[in-house]
Amino acid sequence: MECKVCYNGSGVLPTPVPENMPTPHQLMTLSTQCLIKAQRMRVITEFLREWMGTPSLISSFKGKGGVTVEVSTDPRQWCIRGTIGVNGASEAHRWCFDPRNRNYEKAFHLAWPDFVEQRNKVTLGDILESILGVRDEADKQHHPMPRCAIAVCRELSSFVNSVYQLTQYSNTEDVCVHEWLMYVQRNVDHVND
Repeated sequence: MECKVCYNGSGVLPTPVPENMPTPHQLMTLSTQCLIKAQRMRVITEFLREWMGTPSLISSFKGKGGVTVEVSTDPRQWCIRGTIGVNGASEAHRWCFDPRNRNYEKAFHLAWPDFVEQRNKVTLGDILESILGVRDEADKQHHPMPRCAIAVCRELSSFVNSVYQLTQYSNTEDVCVHEWLMYVQRNVDHVND
């Protein structure tokens, strides 16, 4: 596993460059996917509340988790080989990357706005990254996880990856959260027009 900061020796994540710039319709579709996945993630609200109330878990697993690569333009920072799947069945290796705290923050605001309070993007990033870190650490140690825990981590990873894709393709990663949320909502409204 390579250090997140030392990825390719530059300390900078590569930005995915689509072969063709996405059309406005594709950006609207990505925005809609983000909102749909955010709504699906709300089923773990009680779990998230409990997780956030246990700072020792967050500090134990922060910095150990990442988002699973889903598309060819995702950066491939580290590989977890021989991961353990459902019922202890072995899966192929899984490439992961750190989408950065800005994207974790946007995902958090989209799915759980009531939990944001006065937390900063680093804290919000640590919370989501630590949840993903449980699966990554279990996979590294070849420790099987319950089916529901694997499902939560997969869904969370896919959701954060959708937010990452949208911010990269729309060049909105550095846009403040409030403006980004309005951007997403405008795109979804255009789909519904």
